[in-house]
Amino acid sequence: MDLLRADWDRLRKLRSVFLERAESARPETLPDYWSSAHDLELYEATFGRRIAWRWDAVLDELAARSFPARPKIVLDWGCGSGTAARAWLEHFGAEGLERLHLVDRSSLATSFAAERLKPLAGAARIATDPPAACDLLLVSHVLDEAGLDGREKLLEMCRRAKTVVWLEPGTSSASRALIELRETLRADFELLAPCPHRGACGMQAPGHESDWCHHFATPPRSVFQDPFWGAAARELGIDLRSLPYSFLALARAALAGALPPPDLARVLGRPRIEKGRARIDVCSSSGVATRHYLARLSKPRFDELCESPERARLYRVEEGDGRIGALQPWP
Repeated sequence: MDLLRADWDRLRKLRSVFLERAESARPETLPDYWSSAHDLELYEATFGRRIAWRWDAVLDELAARSFPARPKIVLDWGCGSGTAARAWLEHFGAEGLERLHLVDRSSLATSFAAERLKPLAGAARIATDPPAACDLLLVSHVLDEAGLDGREKLLEMCRRAKTVVWLEPGTSSASRALIELRETLRADFELLAPCPHRGACGMQAPGHESDWCHHFATPPRSVFQDPFWGAAARELGIDLRSLPYSFLALARAALAGALPPPDLARVLGRPRIEKGRARIDVCSSSGVATRHYLARLSKPRFDELCESPERARLYRVEEGDGRIGALQPWP
């Protein structure tokens, strides 16, 4: 997609809206900011693609975890250009899908998304109203925009869903908000991911007030040789290497065939690499703690920790005296 100067200016303006909202934490719902279908085209080609790469990381993990992937009724809440629904359909296809509901405060956005998703939705009917209940609720990058009323509506919709996959940017504020939602919903759902346990979130324990639960997706390697993305990095001030995200995957107990074993731990964020060792934040049923992993224990495993995450960092962990003795990847 070739962009004009006016297009880059418009994208910068949209980004300033997103960033200002993320920093302000206002209680009211953000007004509709789409002015034309061209806005949505610009968004889908840039910010939407970066969100799609985050969805790729989440859905790759869920696919490996046997997440229920044949829903009859899917709701993409706050659909925007349709990134979440598109990612789901590209990963799992439309087999068994009867209705795809696209809900957004902008009718321009729902019309745009519906048109783009028709080729992927097969025989399913695409609707632009919320269903009474759904098999799968997809939520993407809405917490900063929804306001308090919007969050309450989303919570109510979660309670009427069989499964929920909720993705947010990997900021401290978004992660903390997701943790609050997790704690509200964990009595009604099994916690499939990213949590390796279903107890209270370790980030809420004393001493973790400045920490947050986030992960990193890996963009396609071709991005770093693509002139379009080079221009996007310069014009919009984005770091192509950094794709932090926070997420939740929930399922009713009857559908929870993808529950992790109880002895798993998850490496959060990015390890801090030092000479001959890595300091890693580990989340397990016993809480969140910082541990050391020595390079001499396993060079391949150490290199895996140092590199961009190509897979979810879920491990069976052997440890003692604040050090990790072994990391065995799962699954």
